[in-house]
Amino acid sequence: KLHRRGIKVVGIPKTIDGDLVATDYSLGYDSALNIITEEIDRLRTTAGSHNRIFVVETMGRHAGWLALQGGESSGAYLILIPEVPVDLNRVFELLSMRKGREVQYSIVVVSEGACIKGEGEFCRDERVDEFGHRTLGGIAAFLSDQIQCNTGFESRYVILSHLQRGGVPSARDRLMARWFGIVAVDMIVSEDFGRMVSYLHGEITSVPLKEIINRIRTVDV
Repeated sequence: KLHRRGIKVVGIPKTIDGDLVATDYSLGYDSALNIITEEIDRLRTTAGSHNRIFVVETMGRHAGWLALQGGESSGAYLILIPEVPVDLNRVFELLSMRKGREVQYSIVVVSEGACIKGEGEFCRDERVDEFGHRTLGGIAAFLSDQIQCNTGFESRYVILSHLQRGGVPSARDRLMARWFGIVAVDMIVSEDFGRMVSYLHGEITSVPLKEIINRIRTVDV
């Protein structure tokens, strides 16, 4: 909107959700991913020593990148994302199968935007933000309770929430921020406005802002 009104604008991709289209990387994603991995690594100790199931809720309203790659990085047993509706009976079955293999604990990672099959999103309350979005949250608590009730396994949940948004940036985020900044300044010097710096196919380039607005990059399932 600013560009269309004649204001000189260039963009830099920045979202920990990693859901911007037309770029393979957004600032903050790698740092958030590292935090998720580190927190799950810490949980694994108490999960194993107490033979518990831990359900870990990550951010991710419409795209499950953080839960997917955070779960993969930390060796989670189950990963539940918004792109695939959750089949509760299948979750119970898989957890029971793992117990049957003499593994006495499990880590389940779930995106805040994941939905139970046939139901809607889990929301904390009816309030909406400046974009008209309700505050998501609560699916980890629901899943933990359902797992304990339907399997008899002791279950706990952890909501990482804004912990994912803070802390020291990773080395990759620092490097990408430097490179994005350099290209953005070059775009300003050459008056290449109305575009966003982008990392595509291993190269830093730029794309028109109009190709990005109101679109989301989701996990291809």
